[in-house]
Amino acid sequence: MPTGGMLGPWTTHTTTHGERKPRASLPVEMPKQHRKAHWIAGAIKHPGALTKRAKRGHRSVGAEIRLDLKSKNEHVRKQAQLAKTLRKMHR
Repeated sequence: MPTGGMLGPWTTHTTTHGERKPRASLPVEMPKQHRKAHWIAGAIKHPGALTKRAKRGHRSVGAEIRLDLKSKNEHVRKQAQLAKTLRKMHR
């Protein structure tokens, strides 16, 4: 079985000891309804990255999100859009 690549994040990989482990932060054995309920855990790849950038630039997180939404970097824009969405979910 091929490891990683085009198969997506739910594929497995072999460790140096020959064990097979899931690549994603959510276990493969998790029932489908739990995976749907915990989609945020898989969506956030670098927790705290936005806050770290905001502190480095001496800005509030909200100001950083507004700036990042206008960024030329697509990854930063998507990260900011997810942060904006997650902030709305809290209300």
